[in-house]
Amino acid sequence: RSMQTNPAKPPNVLYAACLGRLGQFGNQIFQYAFGSLFARLWRLQLITPDWIGRHCFMAVSSLGTLPPVFERVLLADRVVLSHAGWRTWAARRLPLSSVLQRQGTEALSGRQLRAELPQVNAASIASDPSARSFCCAGSHHLPPGGCLELWGFFQFDTGTLAPHRAELLETFTLAPAVKTLV
Repeated sequence: RSMQTNPAKPPNVLYAACLGRLGQFGNQIFQYAFGSLFARLWRLQLITPDWIGRHCFMAVSSLGTLPPVFERVLLADRVVLSHAGWRTWAARRLPLSSVLQRQGTEALSGRQLRAELPQVNAASIASDPSARSFCCAGSHHLPPGGCLELWGFFQFDTGTLAPHRAELLETFTLAPAVKTLV
C-alpha cells in the first residue's frame, strides 16, 4: 500500500526491519500484521525488506528507498528492548552509542534504553483512537520524510487484533501464485 504523498512534504516511513531477521515465518506474520496496522493508523508509508511474505501476500509493500542507517530511529517492543543481544547491537547505533560515550559505560540497562528510544505496544494499534498510544521517549520527533525502524515480535493478546479483522484479512490475502498451490 502506498500513501498519498505531497511532493513538498515526503511521508514518514515505517521500515519493518524485523521481517526475516527475528524469528521464523510464524513470528513474521505477527510482525507484518503489527507493522501494517501501525503504519496505517499512524499514517506512515510501510516499507519491508525482502522477506518471504513478499511472495505470499498481495498487500505486502514493495521495497523502498531508505535513509542511511544513522538517520533511522529505532522503534521496538518491550520484548526486544529487554533482549541483551539486541541491546548490545542497538548500542552501537546513534543515539545510543553517544549515550554510552557520555556515560562512560559499556552497556545500557533496559531502563536507559527505554528512556532513549520510542516504544510500541498493543495500545499503539488500539482501534479506539483516543486509547491509542505511541510512546515517544527521549523527545524523538520525526522530520518530514523521517524513518522509524521497527523491531519486535508483537505477539500480543489476539483481542488487540480482533477489531482490525477486515484490514488483516485484506493484508493477508494470498497472492495468485500461492492460491494455485493451496
